[in-house]
Amino acid sequence: MHDRGHRARKPSYWQYLILSLVIVAIYCPTFTGGFISDDNAIVKNNPYVKELHSIYSYLSQEDGISEGEPAGEFHTGYYRPLMNLTYWIDYKVWGMNAGGFRTTNVLLHILATFLLLKLMVRFIEDRWAAFIAVLLFAVHPVNTEAVSWFSSRDNIIVTIFSLTSLHLYMIGCESGNRRAFILSVLSFFGALLSKELGLMILPIMFLYNRLLTENKRSVRTEVLSYIPFLVVTLIYFLLRYNATEAVLSPSGMGDMARRIYFAPFILAFNLKLIFLPGGLHSFLVAYPDSFLDWRAIFSIALIPAGGVLLWVTRYHRMVHFALLSFVVALFPVLNIVQTSASSLVSMRWIYFPMTFIAMGIAWCLQRVMVSRRRQAVLYATVVAVYLGSYSYILNAHLWHNEEVFFTQEIMQFDNHLYAGSMGEQLFKQGKYLQAEEYFRIAMEKYPRTARHYINYSAMLIELGRMEKAHDLLERSEHLHMVAVERSEWLNNMAIIKTSQGRFTEAREYLSEALRIMPDFPGALNNMGVVLMGMGKREEAIQHFQKALYLRPDYGEAKNNLKKVIEHTD
Repeated sequence: MHDRGHRARKPSYWQYLILSLVIVAIYCPTFTGGFISDDNAIVKNNPYVKELHSIYSYLSQEDGISEGEPAGEFHTGYYRPLMNLTYWIDYKVWGMNAGGFRTTNVLLHILATFLLLKLMVRFIEDRWAAFIAVLLFAVHPVNTEAVSWFSSRDNIIVTIFSLTSLHLYMIGCESGNRRAFILSVLSFFGALLSKELGLMILPIMFLYNRLLTENKRSVRTEVLSYIPFLVVTLIYFLLRYNATEAVLSPSGMGDMARRIYFAPFILAFNLKLIFLPGGLHSFLVAYPDSFLDWRAIFSIALIPAGGVLLWVTRYHRMVHFALLSFVVALFPVLNIVQTSASSLVSMRWIYFPMTFIAMGIAWCLQRVMVSRRRQAVLYATVVAVYLGSYSYILNAHLWHNEEVFFTQEIMQFDNHLYAGSMGEQLFKQGKYLQAEEYFRIAMEKYPRTARHYINYSAMLIELGRMEKAHDLLERSEHLHMVAVERSEWLNNMAIIKTSQGRFTEAREYLSEALRIMPDFPGALNNMGVVLMGMGKREEAIQHFQKALYLRPDYGEAKNNLKKVIEHTD
């Protein structure tokens, strides 16, 4: 149990300063980094980032499906309305500057470590043991994905809201402070609107009441303390259902028995990433091929080992709270409740659960430091230097920009998930033969991903290979596409029809593209070309002008506008 004198124990300002300086030093390479993969769709090309929308619009938006776009039978299953608001604030502060968004993530990471330290000293008498544990969390390389890849910000923000809610709940329980309870409920709601992981604070509150409270309350009082949180949870699920038409994330990753059987495998994989960090990158992990795979059997064997550990430490409730809270916080990504993710394991998902591992480490350090303080500090310093150095290398050589990231993932880690993105990058650089190779790999590995067909067809159109491009577009016509992808598909098809002189068909495709995305400069320019071909010069001029208004540096639209004006004169 935690010490009754916890109110007198506070982190020193020096501890906050050291944490800040160390984090900035380790993450300094990220400040000059660029957009990476999902950053483009979630931030750079997201209409919610550049303009402020209504509250209802944010609350009714499903991630990956734009406002007003019919989802049909497809749903991403992701509901995180608060994230777009944070990106909009970033845009107002930094503009569309990747370094600015990354800076915000680093600042949020610093804030999360401050909150963790503030919470931890409630349970750990030795504040320097608590500080060292938080420092290890702050510099751990497994957290670099959540911090440096700013489209993974939801993991940091859900941690901030969750730790705040838990801390305020504890204060409310101990002092009866109603304001603390109210703020705890509001923070809990913020966590839910940030990411689904926020739901796990409720069972963690239960663990706190069972294991760490000094003054046991009546069952009735405890149950009443949960009611506001349950009401907020109900509101959240209603909002989520309104946006996604489902309570849980849809997926088809196997039956329940298989998911339960392999849950220990995912748990063990995450523990390995924390305690034996090596070969860290953007993982693409699937279940073992066989139920008798040694990894699955070894992972299952960890369950009785965990039971023995809990028995041995049965008089140390802080250990029980830390271990059980870690498992509870990790539960949503054990795939027992199916997820929509392409991988079973991702470093960014460990960010919030790892805060409870840090609490367990702090307790262990406190025990060791009673008799071997110097040795414990020395060993912890060596570990921190290793972890921090590893994090710096990842920030400089993996999470820095798309070219570096895709090259590392594909060449070093054989991660074909990014083959299509690599093809797109090479296409932009004019390396067409190499780009074509990666596009083919992407379509072979992920034949249901429309983006690969769209980008490959765009390159073929540029090369004048219209027949092949048309074939790719026809093959992908019925695949699910978000608004941007559908507009690009229609735009590419219109270019092919224009090249064949079939202006009426091209105009129909472009009209639909502009209905979905009215501010699509490429479609506006191509509509102008079609209108020129149909002899509608005034309308063509209007479309070229609008394209240039949206993108002043659009050279093709400038040339087309000049031609049509000269021809008119």
